[in-house]
Amino acid sequence: MAIHKNQKSEIINHKSINGFVPIVGVGDFALVSGYAKCGGFMTQKTRKIIWICVVALSIAAIVFTVVRYYIVRRPFVYSGTLETTKVVLSARVSSDISEFIVAEGDMVTRDEPLVSLSCDAYKILGAQIDADFERATQLLNGGHLPQSEYDIILRNKRDNDLKLKWCNITSPIDGVVVTNFREVGEVVAPGTTILSVANPYDIWAYCYGPYEMLYRLRA
Repeated sequence: MAIHKNQKSEIINHKSINGFVPIVGVGDFALVSGYAKCGGFMTQKTRKIIWICVVALSIAAIVFTVVRYYIVRRPFVYSGTLETTKVVLSARVSSDISEFIVAEGDMVTRDEPLVSLSCDAYKILGAQIDADFERATQLLNGGHLPQSEYDIILRNKRDNDLKLKWCNITSPIDGVVVTNFREVGEVVAPGTTILSVANPYDIWAYCYGPYEMLYRLRA
């Protein structure tokens, strides 16, 4: 603050307030008061407001950083299901279950026997068909049986032999027995599920995610 030479004034020194040492003249009292009101002095209330603003900005910056990391940049975490190659084995003939050779959780190999059906009716019929086939073969070789009749007997034998083979259910794949649907002694018809086998080495996952995040997926 400048003091004019032609102006009498009494100089008064005041103690330093907030780092400022103002010089107050009698004739310049109004000017000095205006200087104080314009921010020459920092009050306790002003310092408190500034500190509150600084703390608020710091908290906002921290919250923004955390939200950006955990929501925008965090990896996808979605629910899904694991699937594997599973084969459900069913009966091909009508019979009762005589034996389960394996149990749930057992490891099995391809063509390994799993279940045996009694197939008593097919065994009795098979014995009769086999005897008829032997006689038909002898008659055909001696020229006493037409070829057409022999073909019918041969067809019946092959059909019954195939059904007897189906009485022993084997595993079509290498895997593990997952579920046993029946019990020994139950009567099953063609198409009745008996057990299931799964390949534990051929597994894939089905995951479900929100549509708006699909563009971020990379194969």
